[in-house]
Amino acid sequence: MVHYKDGDSVSLTVAQFEGGFHRFSGNQARESKESHSLHPQLSVSGSAIPVLALQITVFPNSGISFGFSFHHSIADARTLTHFINSWASICKLGKPSLSTESLPLYDRTLIKDPKGIEKIFMNQLAIFFRSESGERRLSKVANYSRASNAVRTTFQLSRADVARLKERILAQHKKDKRSQPPRLSTFTVVCAYVWVCLVQSGDERIHFLINVDCRSRLDPSVPWTYFGNCIGNRVVKAERDDLLEHDAIAKAAKLIEEKTKQLEKGIFDGAEFWLSHILSAGADPKFGAAGSNHLGFYEADFGWGRPKKVELVSIDRSGLLFIAENPNDRGGAEISLTLEKHEMDVFSSMFCNGLSAGGNTSKYSRL
Repeated sequence: MVHYKDGDSVSLTVAQFEGGFHRFSGNQARESKESHSLHPQLSVSGSAIPVLALQITVFPNSGISFGFSFHHSIADARTLTHFINSWASICKLGKPSLSTESLPLYDRTLIKDPKGIEKIFMNQLAIFFRSESGERRLSKVANYSRASNAVRTTFQLSRADVARLKERILAQHKKDKRSQPPRLSTFTVVCAYVWVCLVQSGDERIHFLINVDCRSRLDPSVPWTYFGNCIGNRVVKAERDDLLEHDAIAKAAKLIEEKTKQLEKGIFDGAEFWLSHILSAGADPKFGAAGSNHLGFYEADFGWGRPKKVELVSIDRSGLLFIAENPNDRGGAEISLTLEKHEMDVFSSMFCNGLSAGGNTSKYSRL
C-alpha cells in the first residue's frame, strides 16, 4: 500500500567522488559493488519504506552521476524512464517542452482486475512473509547482496551483430524444416543468445523470466504514459540438454517466442501464478531480462548531451540481465550482467567467440 502524509518528502543526497568517472562509464568488467556508492538507499523505518530516493554525485572536472532508487510497487521501467526523460527535457528546454499527451497518467481505475488477482497476490504474500518481522521483511526489498568477488560487465551488440544472429536462427530453422519461422525481435534474439551463452558456460539456470509491459495488451489498452507498475511476466522453461546443443540459440528463441505468443490469449492468462513464480525463485533459480531495447534509457539529455552509461544496480541482487538500446548503433542492444569473476571470464569468452564465429566481434574489453 502506498501511503502519503503531510511532511513526507523525497531524500536527495549530493556527493563528490574523486576520480573514476571514465572507469564507471566504461564497459569493462569491474567489481559490482563499486557502483553502490553512486545510488542512494531506501532506508527502512519501522513498517514503512520510502518509494523514491535520489543521489547526485559530482566527479570534479569529469562528469556527474544521477542515482535513483525506487520501490518497484509504484513504478516500472517505462514509468521511470518517462520520469527521467521528462525531467531532462524540462531542464534543457523548459516546461513547455512537454506536450499534454506526454504528461503522466495516474488513474488507477483504468486497470481492471477481472480475476481477483489482487486478493490472490495478497494471500500469497501473507503466507510468504508470515514468519518475518515487518522491518526484516522490508529490508529484503533494498538488500543488494552478492558474492564479494562479483563483477558487472557491459556488452554492446551492433545492429549487424543482431542481424547475423537472426540469420543464424533462421538458417537453423530452414535446415530443420520447421513449419513456420519464429518472429525474431531484437529482444528475443538477444535474450536467447545471452541465455545460451550463460548455460553453456556452466550456469544451471534453465528457466528464463520475461517481464512484459501490459499497457498496450490490456482490453481496453492503457496509454503508455500510465504512471505505475503495469508489468506481467512469463517463465520460459527449457531442457538443459537443448541449451547445450549446436542449435541451442534457435531452440531458445523458439521457446521465448512461443511463450510471448501466449499473450495473444489475454494478458491475464495465468496471471494468478505470476507472483508464485517469483517467490519460488530461491528453490528454482531463474535467469531473465530486465529493461528493454525500446525504452529509451539513453535519451535523457539534461542539456549536457546523452548519458555515457546507464546501469541497473539491482541486477547484482536479482541476477537478471539488463537490456538497453545500444547508444552507439541504432538497432543494436546493450546488455549488462553480474557474475562472479571466474564465471564472467568464461561467459565473456563464450559470448565474444560466439559473435566472432558469425564474422564479427563484440565491443567487449577486459580490465
